Amino acid sequence: MGLGSAPARVTRNLPDSVQKRVDTVSEYQSLNRSRLIALKPKTKGKDMHRAARLIATLGIVAISLTACGEGQSAAGADAPHQMTQVEPDGGDTQADQIQELETVVSTLREHFGEEVITSDNGEDFNIDRFEQEVRPRECGPANHYNYEIRFEIPDHDEDSLEQYYAQAEAAAADLGLSENQNNSSGINDRGTIYFGAGSAEDRIFLVRSGVGAENVTIVYQTKCSNDSSIQEVREEFSERWREERRSEEPPTVEDIEQEHGEGSAG
Repeated sequence: MGLGSAPARVTRNLPDSVQKRVDTVSEYQSLNRSRLIALKPKTKGKDMHRAARLIATLGIVAISLTACGEGQSAAGADAPHQMTQVEPDGGDTQADQIQELETVVSTLREHFGEEVITSDNGEDFNIDRFEQEVRPRECGPANHYNYEIRFEIPDHDEDSLEQYYAQAEAAAADLGLSENQNNSSGINDRGTIYFGAGSAEDRIFLVRSGVGAENVTIVYQTKCSNDSSIQEVREEFSERWREERRSEEPPTVEDIEQEHGEGSAG
């Protein structure tokens, strides 16, 4: 391209704001190339040197803006998917179910409070520890498994049931769970509460209490799945349990004889 030629437009897929700045830089480059042609002989050396430095600087700026735009696009493409709602068509693999539970726990904390959403020993619920310590539970047909989490709201009274019901409705809505059709009991004059959601999404979300119960129980179950990944995790837990049982059982007489090289001779 000659010094007086029009600059070629950058055609990479850049954000509009970056493309405009690159086009502006290209226009400045074209303008300064034109100035080089029209310089007077007596000042040509100094002005050409100054113009060359300006063009080089603007070229560096254009390259930086281009790299910045491409970097932002790449970063957006590589960003991990952050689940904010239950995905009805997903949740089959073991990893998906653990990620779903993490989302559910976060939402329940938001609506019911961190003092309610705790582990059995009263510590903050930790999804990594849960995955290591809790095996998938049996559900539905053979070789189908899922996870269940449950939390207790202690020392409730009848006046607080309306609040818990509203919190349950809000949590279900945030998770994208449809309210079940059998919620007509709701809160009754016997001082119990029942809210259910998630059947349409193949999940179970319950907030309930029985007659005379001291606590209101929050229950969530993931999708019942026969995916190979969740079957493998279930088998790993079972094998670990079998090994622990074998290590706890006292050795038999035959085991002792074999260990000491004793036994019947042929």
